[in-house]
Amino acid sequence: MISQNRLRALLPRLSIGILVIALSLAYLGTMSEVGGGRPVAPLDDSYIFYQYARQIARGHPWQYNDGDPPSTGMTSLLYPWLLAGLYRLGFQGERLVLVAVASGLLWLAGIAFWTRRLWDVLAPPLRHSRCWGTLAALTVLATGLVQWGAFLGMETGLFTLLLLAALDALLRRQAKRAVLWLGLMGLTRPEGLILALLAWGIGLVGHQGREATGQQGNEAIGPQDDGATRQRVQGRWQGIQALARRPSRPNLLLAVGLGLTPLLVNEVLTGTFSSTGLQAKSWFYNVPFVWPEILRSILLSYRRIFLRVLNGWGPPGRATSISLVAPGLTLLAGLGWGALVLHRRRLPLLLTAAWFWLGTLSTATLITATWHLGRYQAPFIPLAVVLALVGIAVLAEQSGRWRGGRRVLAGLLLLWLLVGSLRSTHAALTAFRRAVQTTARQQLALADWIREHLPPEARVGVHDTGSLRYLGERPTYDLVGLTTAETTRAWRHGAGSLFEQMERSSDRPDYFAIYPDVFSIPYLAATDLFAQELFRVEVPDYAVASAGPVQGVWRADWRLAGSGDRFYQSDILARTRGLRLVDRLDVADLADEAAHRLRWWHTVRRPGFPTEVYQMRYRTDPGVEVLDGGRLVTGGMAFQVQTQSREPLWIVARLHAREAGAVRVVVNGQEVGWWAYPPLPGEWLESLFVVPAEVVTGRRTEVRLIVDADNPDFRHYAPYHFWFLQGEPRQEPLSIARPLDVAFRSPAGGGEGMPDLRLLGFDLARSTLHPGEALSLTLYWQATAPVTSTAKVFIHLYDAQGRLGPQTDGWAVFGTRPPYTWAVGEVIADRRRVTLPPDLPPGRYSLEVGLYDERGRLPALSKTLGPFFEERVPLAQIQVRAP
Repeated sequence: MISQNRLRALLPRLSIGILVIALSLAYLGTMSEVGGGRPVAPLDDSYIFYQYARQIARGHPWQYNDGDPPSTGMTSLLYPWLLAGLYRLGFQGERLVLVAVASGLLWLAGIAFWTRRLWDVLAPPLRHSRCWGTLAALTVLATGLVQWGAFLGMETGLFTLLLLAALDALLRRQAKRAVLWLGLMGLTRPEGLILALLAWGIGLVGHQGREATGQQGNEAIGPQDDGATRQRVQGRWQGIQALARRPSRPNLLLAVGLGLTPLLVNEVLTGTFSSTGLQAKSWFYNVPFVWPEILRSILLSYRRIFLRVLNGWGPPGRATSISLVAPGLTLLAGLGWGALVLHRRRLPLLLTAAWFWLGTLSTATLITATWHLGRYQAPFIPLAVVLALVGIAVLAEQSGRWRGGRRVLAGLLLLWLLVGSLRSTHAALTAFRRAVQTTARQQLALADWIREHLPPEARVGVHDTGSLRYLGERPTYDLVGLTTAETTRAWRHGAGSLFEQMERSSDRPDYFAIYPDVFSIPYLAATDLFAQELFRVEVPDYAVASAGPVQGVWRADWRLAGSGDRFYQSDILARTRGLRLVDRLDVADLADEAAHRLRWWHTVRRPGFPTEVYQMRYRTDPGVEVLDGGRLVTGGMAFQVQTQSREPLWIVARLHAREAGAVRVVVNGQEVGWWAYPPLPGEWLESLFVVPAEVVTGRRTEVRLIVDADNPDFRHYAPYHFWFLQGEPRQEPLSIARPLDVAFRSPAGGGEGMPDLRLLGFDLARSTLHPGEALSLTLYWQATAPVTSTAKVFIHLYDAQGRLGPQTDGWAVFGTRPPYTWAVGEVIADRRRVTLPPDLPPGRYSLEVGLYDERGRLPALSKTLGPFFEERVPLAQIQVRAP
């Protein structure tokens, strides 16, 4: 028979064990029920670990797909290797998923064990300390966010356990154990390095403090303290200093070294200390990198963390409107820190406060900081719960005046904490159910379809890269870049750079299995890259496990790949005939930009990604279709190109001109003019600028394009491609069928009252037509001085009675060449078509032409004929005959 004392000793462990088993049954039962007996992890990110583990077990560590370059998408260095061991033991396929999620039972048991130990070392001496310790473990287990982290099938539960063990070892000044736990923490998650550095730093501070401020402990006691109190306080200071003594300091440095190991692995494998996960998710990798905005984003993120995750105020996400922690948890933890101050527990106070606030702040540097219901902050919650109970316990057992009132207050706070924790359990189970349901209905459904319908060698472009690779069993191309080398930077720049990255990749995707309407993906989805939809899954009530309600599979069409490599506009081709191509710059292609040392900057920050991709046609050549990525700038850009010195440099640019604009061109530090362009939204525009030979002085020429943003409608300068040509252009002899000599005076001309625009003549294909046919003619224009005129051309047909008939108007060359783009002396061949109405009465019509702007028609005159009536220049008589 078990004695009463023995039973009393076993009861706390029994209660903790029962709760751990009950919670495990609840979560695993929910998974089985919702998944229809199929093991389902609640987050797609969990499957990233399983795929890396499978590759490790097969002898291909860090290769997400066989033959791929190494990638560092597994944020945890340790966890996938643990899973790989299980994989080698036979837990393969979905059995590995089951074991990973079910391991939440082990994580909860370990968390409870280390919570009790942490209580023993953290709490001051209390009469009912053992009961309070058991209550702390039970409350931690009952906190929904702790459960959520344990059953994600990720490294979160393991990291929480290691964190509690490390804090326990540090506070007990057990150096060897501290090194072990801190080292494992650093290998499990990057945040582990923070605690190792803190522990080492506190040791150094303590060592220096003993030498420089040896009497500080005595001064802090006060005149009324007795000798015993002084001795106790001095002993605690010695505890702080113990972390810096010679046996401990090298040990803690070893822990720091282990925490640095993942960074060194990243550097060896990918050439950067940062993992691809950090590059994809950190505010510090934001594009463009603007310190004030990044700092503001981090602070706003931390405000959300503090209010929603750490204190349970406000909805934490779509999955549930109930918090996953007791409301006001961190404020209650403040009572614990206050109790440590009251009892002069400096080392526990310094270590726990510094770790909690720096650690949670580090998670705020992630764009995804509050995603997945706060999984990044879950490891910090047990410490907050223990501190909250420390404060409540000290308040309840404090003697002196108002003892009864303090006990009542402590009881109310304890009730608040317990009830809030139990409510959070319900919220976490609800969130878990919805997350598993979303994963099963969306990601797993896509993975199953991919496995059953796509060829084995097909490469699939994905956004959710976990389950689609692990269960879909097809090589993937990760557009976010977590698991595909060199894609992360392109993802941060936006759809334009992402397209350029895929376009030049030998492993570009044959299919896309992706959300068509999130982040910058809609730009890609609007092109023929998403040529044919093959399968679609819609989950309108999607939860935390999904980025959107719709995912689908599309067959990729790369027929336009490389179409942006050359220029097509017929007038540009004519002007550059005979020139040789000396260099070209594919804008938004990060590798090509780097090769040309391209820099870009904003003067006005606007929301959105700095690159875009479009598939469009040319107004001048509608039969040509081009798919290309480009960059959006509001300040300017600078780059270097290869040139031959002392030759003019002809620069051709492909633009998407949503509105009229101009850039100031500076070459080798010398301003050479303005490069203006008209608005042409939704169509490609190619524009030409000629740099004088005298400023091209070497084999490398620096070009700076400074944006003129004075136009109130201006949003972005959007170049997509540049070509650089030199040599002597081969111009065809100018042959004008019907020469003229008509001058127009522009109000914005180069000389006061001087004519600056000339009509040199025209070609007329036919002068006899039938109703419904189109009259075709070519007008030849020239600027005799620099102009800023926006004048448009009008073409009118007048009948014998002077009544206006068919007409057309617009800028020259199909609306692409307003006068302010005409170079002095350049001849503009302006092809025009005037469609005759089907019911146009037969007869003779006068074909007349002129220019007008917002002020009215421009004065027109001829040296031989003088001024023209109503500023209209008669060109020819047109005979319209009945059909």
